[in-house]
Amino acid sequence: MRYFYKTGLAAAAVIAVSSISDAAVAQGVDGLHKLPPVAVMQETLTQKPNDSFILIPCDDQTGIAAFWSGDDFIIVADRIGLSLDGIRKISGPFTDQSIVTLDHATLIRFHLPSHPELSIRRDSRGWQLVAGHASSKSGLMPVVRPGALEFPLAQPGHVVSFPDPATGARLLLMTSKAASGGVTVPFSGPGYRVRASLEGVVVIADADCLIFSLSHAGGVLSSAQSTRLPVGGALVFHANNTAQNQDLIFQGLQNTTPQNLKNRQKEAADKAGQSSGQEKPSLLFNAVRAALAAGDLPAAQELLSQAQKSGAEAVINSPQNLALSGVVALLSGKIKDAEILADTRWIGMPDMTLWRAFYGLQAGKKSWETLPDLADNISKIKQYPDALRDLILSSVAAAIIRYGTNGEVKQLGNLPDTPVYALVRGLILMREKKGDAARVIFDQMASSSSGGVASVGHVMQIRLRQVLGHAYPDEIVQDYISLQKDEDEAGIAPASSRQILYLGLSSALMQLRQYRSAMMMLSFLLPGPEIPQDILEQAYRELIRKMIFEKLDLIKHTTKLTSAQKNQISDTVALSGQNLPFLTDGPEKAEILMGYGQLLMALDNVSRAQHIFSQAMVLFPAPEQRSQAKELMARAALLQGMTDEAGQLLESMPAQFLSPALAARKTYDLALLAKKKGKADQALALLAHDETDEGLDLRGQLYEASYQWPDAVLVIGRLATRKLPQSGALTEAQQSLAARLTADAVSAHDTDTLQRLKNFLSGRTMGHEADLLLERQFKGAMIRPPSH
Repeated sequence: MRYFYKTGLAAAAVIAVSSISDAAVAQGVDGLHKLPPVAVMQETLTQKPNDSFILIPCDDQTGIAAFWSGDDFIIVADRIGLSLDGIRKISGPFTDQSIVTLDHATLIRFHLPSHPELSIRRDSRGWQLVAGHASSKSGLMPVVRPGALEFPLAQPGHVVSFPDPATGARLLLMTSKAASGGVTVPFSGPGYRVRASLEGVVVIADADCLIFSLSHAGGVLSSAQSTRLPVGGALVFHANNTAQNQDLIFQGLQNTTPQNLKNRQKEAADKAGQSSGQEKPSLLFNAVRAALAAGDLPAAQELLSQAQKSGAEAVINSPQNLALSGVVALLSGKIKDAEILADTRWIGMPDMTLWRAFYGLQAGKKSWETLPDLADNISKIKQYPDALRDLILSSVAAAIIRYGTNGEVKQLGNLPDTPVYALVRGLILMREKKGDAARVIFDQMASSSSGGVASVGHVMQIRLRQVLGHAYPDEIVQDYISLQKDEDEAGIAPASSRQILYLGLSSALMQLRQYRSAMMMLSFLLPGPEIPQDILEQAYRELIRKMIFEKLDLIKHTTKLTSAQKNQISDTVALSGQNLPFLTDGPEKAEILMGYGQLLMALDNVSRAQHIFSQAMVLFPAPEQRSQAKELMARAALLQGMTDEAGQLLESMPAQFLSPALAARKTYDLALLAKKKGKADQALALLAHDETDEGLDLRGQLYEASYQWPDAVLVIGRLATRKLPQSGALTEAQQSLAARLTADAVSAHDTDTLQRLKNFLSGRTMGHEADLLLERQFKGAMIRPPSH
């Protein structure tokens, strides 16, 4: 290696930016599908003349949660659209503030280390935050229910989740559209802590299984693992829940022979048909139960229709009959008509745990919300009559095997050896990597005379080879496309198999880097029993991450992007940006946002990048992760000439939470800030030990600007030693670096460096005009005195 500076000092190792650590997943609760944002009434925050009020303008459908987090007072609005430009102009007690707009919420922070008394008011213009006055409202008193806590909000808003700014703990917030006074007295229970708030409900979710739900009475906090970690009061068991499995819905249901069940169905139907008095609605519901027990769904639906048309509201709306109506609709595939099963009234009733979870599975809710309770109720399902059992267990078992934990799979135990469970047996073998045995089962399914069964079998044949890596991605893509074409031509395309097909096809297309096509396949998918909401989100997250970080790796290993490369990055930014709102707010999304923001920086969209970094900063739970985001925010601010904001961001990065690489980047940023403020000596002092490419380049700029040519030659020489190749043509960036070193050496009258550089470039052209220019500089340097 040749050295283009006189001292012969060895080049220091490059300090690389530390990679973002993988934080524990703190899943949100809003899911993939959100309500559209409400139109903004006014685009700024405004303040009253006496400086003790601040108005957050919004319409009457905007809910908020407001609470203290360390020395910051936080207001979370459940819609987007507030302008950061307007809030900057505010003076008085609310001067130190910021706004971060997430995809589905707006976070407003007021730094108030003196912790003044505050209160929240609601009027026709929006929400008012008042300083110097304590709230006069009595606040919310939670109602303890079996298995739940109910917060009586008159107008509950939405659920928002993000890390606590002060501690990084996972927060679940229920916003309120009307003034409620918040929770005045904090309290806690197993797995959760309810924090004091001025508005809305703020819960620190120590357990991952907590769920916040909306109800007609307000917000309900419960657990997805109702028997393992119940929230609120003790669970209530129905009086008829006995060893014979006489539960709330079926009231005396027993597993007996199919013939006995048919006989009971006929007896109940005849009795209801022969009745014409007040007892007829109740008899009809009894007949519905008997038909359902016998597995005769068409008869159950017909009898239920008659019962619901009877007009006997008291009978129709009894808890048992409401639940029964939901179950019939659910097992009949009418998910919309089964929504009653999702009602929070059933929380805390063990008799209904199975049906709430089974509804959630069929509706495509997150697997972690449904599978634990389903696994805990396997023994109960197995006690149902065979026909009813098979309607439930085959779907539950398939979901648990696909997405459940090993413990949940173990809870399945022995399953019936009937054709209904063929897919389940194949999935178990595939999960256990027993490919040959699984292939036999899927081959048998593919040859079935039932079009639906055959379709599932064909899809699983391909899926098996894909999962086990027994075929190349391009072969998998071709197989999926051929199967899709054949089924479309035959008019056989069951929704269940088509969902798995699209998911598998998207994965294979992603491996082939056909990202736009892969994203299109995901757009065809809807959450359901085959692909729960969190699994679909995981597919989006994996695809977006791969797209972004592949291009980020390109940038890190490319000195100067070509037009074609910039176009590719632009396409990636556009495609990923369109789909980022599908991802739940949390640490994993924050990491993706960091990469997305750096792509925007590469495209010189610095303002947008700064906003994206601010989103990531809010969603990261750990101080070092937040500091990484702040450093990039500061860099973006510097590029926009926002020196005061950059300085504040850099000052807010505590040294104890910085890795050596991040600390070095902070030092570089401080030097860049000093340069922009005209403090060259301060900048050079900060960069004294910085041997990174960026550090050497900036030091060179500072020396060149102050005509310290010998020093400029030293640092640019070290940079050239690292960047210029020993042989081969020079890239445009390498040519520019060589020309820069030449100019510095000419100005310094450094003939030794010029001669070494000339010898080094010998035989390699930089273009006719550049070669002539360099030659004149070489010759001129031999006779000119040093420049000043």
